Amino acid sequence: MRAVQLLSLTKFMEIDISTDVIWENICSRFLIFDIPVNTPMEELAKEIQEKNDMDVIEMRRFLKQNSVKDMSPVLITVLGTTIPDEIKIWFINQKIQHFIDRPRQCTKCYSLAHASRICDRTNVCFLCGEEHVGPCQGPEKCINCKGPHNAKSTSCPAYIKEGKILEFKCRNHITTSEARRVYHLQNMKYSEVVKSSPASTELQNTVTLKFEALLQSVNENSKVSSNQLTRSLKNRLQFLRKCCTRQLSPSCRTCIKS
Repeated sequence: MRAVQLLSLTKFMEIDISTDVIWENICSRFLIFDIPVNTPMEELAKEIQEKNDMDVIEMRRFLKQNSVKDMSPVLITVLGTTIPDEIKIWFINQKIQHFIDRPRQCTKCYSLAHASRICDRTNVCFLCGEEHVGPCQGPEKCINCKGPHNAKSTSCPAYIKEGKILEFKCRNHITTSEARRVYHLQNMKYSEVVKSSPASTELQNTVTLKFEALLQSVNENSKVSSNQLTRSLKNRLQFLRKCCTRQLSPSCRTCIKS
C-alpha cells in the first residue's frame, strides 16, 4: 500500500516530482529452455504462477525471425530477489538458468559504457579505433583498452571487466551504474583510494579547529581556570584507578602500584 502511494506522488514539499520503480532491485530473471514455440505466453505465465507461487512480470521468447525451430528458450522476469534451482511446468520439474546480461557495445564509437541511441560521438573504425573512409589500413587497436586487437574482441580486458560488472549487477539485484561503482571501489589500488579520499591533513586541521572552538566555548561559559580543570581530571583518574584496583588480583595490584 505504501509503495503504491509513493508511486502515485506528484508533489513533494510543493515541488513537482515523478516516481518510478527500479526493477533491478526487486526482480529476478531466469531462462527456461525447450518451450514449444506454439505455446502462448499467457498460458506459460499462468502455469508458472499457479504451480510455483511466483508473480511473473515479463516474458520474452528468444527466437530469431523466420526460424523453423519447434522449441525456444524463454526469458522470465519475476517479482522477488530469490529464485529456486528448478520450477514445475506441466507436471515436470524443469531446471532454470540465472540470466546474466552480456556487455552491450555502441555501434558508433564501440564503447562498452553506453548504447548507440544515446551516443554523441563520431563514428570510428572498430579495427583501428580511428576515423577514416574506406577499408582499414592501419594496425588493430582497441578503442577501450588500447590493446593490439579490434574493439569487438571478447578477449579484450575491458570487455571481460564489463562482463564481471554485469554479473555482479544481476546477482546482487542492483543497477548497472551502482554495480560499476562498487566494482571499481573493490578493485581500486590503495594509492588510488588515498588519492580519491579527502586529504588527511585537511581533515585533521578541520577537526582540530572544531575541537579548539568547542574548548574555547566551554571555557568561556563555565569560566573554569586551567588549574581547576587539571585538578578535576586528576581526581577522576585516581577514582578510576581505585575502582580498577579493587577488581584485580593481589599480584596485579602490586604491578599497578609500582
